[in-house]
Amino acid sequence: MSNKISVVMPAYNEAVHILDNLRETIATMESLGRPYEVILVDDGSPDNTYHSASRALAENTNKVKVVRYHRNAGKGNALMCGFRYCTGNIVVFLDADMDLHPAQIPRLICPIDSGAADVVVGSKWHPKSDVNYPFIRKAWSTGYSLLVKLLFGLPLRDTQTGLKAFRSTVLARVFPRVLAKRFAFDVEVLVNAHHL
Repeated sequence: MSNKISVVMPAYNEAVHILDNLRETIATMESLGRPYEVILVDDGSPDNTYHSASRALAENTNKVKVVRYHRNAGKGNALMCGFRYCTGNIVVFLDADMDLHPAQIPRLICPIDSGAADVVVGSKWHPKSDVNYPFIRKAWSTGYSLLVKLLFGLPLRDTQTGLKAFRSTVLARVFPRVLAKRFAFDVEVLVNAHHL
């Protein structure tokens, strides 16, 4: 368990892309040459997300877990559910829609491996990030970021990105404190981690 990575992917209505996205994630993790597992959590999708994801399970039985519950409960709930199945000492959250590619995972886990950080958050605000959003979305995002910094003192600009890495021991301490399961989940997890 000393260097195993658990990738938790929450999914909702991703049937069309989920098999390719899981295969891409698995290929990326294989290229790292270290123990890993990918845990996909179907957050009550009414489409065929679970069945499509199960094909990846059949192809990689010892590396993939597919979990499903029938009623949509939110991304936060899916991540907390997936964490219960983790056996790695580093846990990576990766959105199943692949808005951010898993090729970024090595950059996130490097500071954790070296002992420089316990939590690493991807950011679309990073100077090397190449993201094109409409002006109104950028304005809302900037306002939200300032509000979060003002209210909680988090030293982050982007709390909502779908790519984060944690020591599993951090999540074991943080998750029992988390109440939000939907929109405020990311902020609540990061505020608690920062506090601890």
